[in-house]
Amino acid sequence: MQSRVAKAYLEAERIIIKDRDLINDLHYNRHYGRIENGKLILHPVEALYLVYTGKLEVYDNDKKLSFEDLVKRLSHNDEKLWIRFLVYMDLRRRGLIALPLKGRDVTFLLYSRGADVNYDAAKYLVYAVSEGVRIDFRDLARIAEEARRSRKEVILAVMDRQGEIAYYSMNTISL
Repeated sequence: MQSRVAKAYLEAERIIIKDRDLINDLHYNRHYGRIENGKLILHPVEALYLVYTGKLEVYDNDKKLSFEDLVKRLSHNDEKLWIRFLVYMDLRRRGLIALPLKGRDVTFLLYSRGADVNYDAAKYLVYAVSEGVRIDFRDLARIAEEARRSRKEVILAVMDRQGEIAYYSMNTISL
């Protein structure tokens, strides 16, 4: 287990780790990020979580970014970043492996506790929403259809106004 703080760089709105030892630990042992050209590319929620928990420092050139600075910088591209981060943090704290999905309605692939992401299929698709925000029925139907095609269950992660997250299973029936 790595005890040192990982160092990442913000390059063109991507969080990149270049240290091979850290890549091996974070990606292969703890299931963070994706490998691209020998570098580890972290999803924004993964980077925020690792910075928040004190396991990562992110630099823009030579300037170390605070958690708040990083949230501001990354929120420009994702208006739902904060809720995604809170749900991700909650799932990780519960000991679950959540892999962020970029550019899709579904927020995370979620594996059962103890699953091996290299061999086991994700069991759930998690969709993060804020209480009081309208959800178009067509969006829910599209998510349900995606889950049906991929043989996964849909979990709605609903964050209330106090920041508490409740999880609801969503099922469809065919008549």
